[in-house]
Amino acid sequence: MAFNPQELIIERAKEVLFTDYSTENPLVRITEVEDSTLECTSENDEVTDAQGTPIDRIPRSKAATFSASGSFFNLGLAALQFGAEKELASAENKFVVPYFEVLKADADAHTMTLSKTPVKGTVKVCPIADKSIGEAMELAPSTPEQGQFSVSGTTVTLNEADTGSFYVTYKFEAESGARVVNRADQFPETVGFRALVICKNVCNPNLKYLAIVEAKRAQLDATSISIAFSFDGKHPFTVNFNKEYCEEDADLFTIYVIED
Repeated sequence: MAFNPQELIIERAKEVLFTDYSTENPLVRITEVEDSTLECTSENDEVTDAQGTPIDRIPRSKAATFSASGSFFNLGLAALQFGAEKELASAENKFVVPYFEVLKADADAHTMTLSKTPVKGTVKVCPIADKSIGEAMELAPSTPEQGQFSVSGTTVTLNEADTGSFYVTYKFEAESGARVVNRADQFPETVGFRALVICKNVCNPNLKYLAIVEAKRAQLDATSISIAFSFDGKHPFTVNFNKEYCEEDADLFTIYVIED
């Protein structure tokens, strides 16, 4: 007898994959998915009689969206949402990164050691009092006077009259790491979409099935992107499905159910 699934227990969405629209090469994989919802909408044009009583409704304008949250912040997903690319730093492609830290001046040497090697001319030093930063100090042309500082490599030298803790900001060149730039003139491109959903047999929960949702023409929604930078923060996203205009089939998406 042919496999003919009907009623299923949906356990959870297992993962989501975004692919290149043209090549179908994988772009971004979300391995932990929460609160996933597939929503379909349409509009109706009412046909009425002479008294304005509806006698028929003509449906049109089908639309479909998939909304979920990644359990973890995903830099690749953020890049897709911003319409950007995730860049990787290297010795040939260094990132100039802003950095800041609180340092305490050595009481004897009147110096502070930066964690990174600063880009020349980027070091700013402010004294700290009661957790508030004071006015920025001046860069000394030679030996620092009170209220001035000098920089050599990673060493910041102060005048002996300037003591305590200081808030130091600067930029450094990173040879490892990643970067995503959200530009005002770039928006999400069209991608392929696939979601893998784990299901169970209603009569025998030990029998598991896989539901695969595929949309060949999808686009991440950029109208509202909210990323919570907290330990329990999630990474929500919404994907709009569009039909293939240049193909005879007007598919928005397809749901496949197969035996696991």
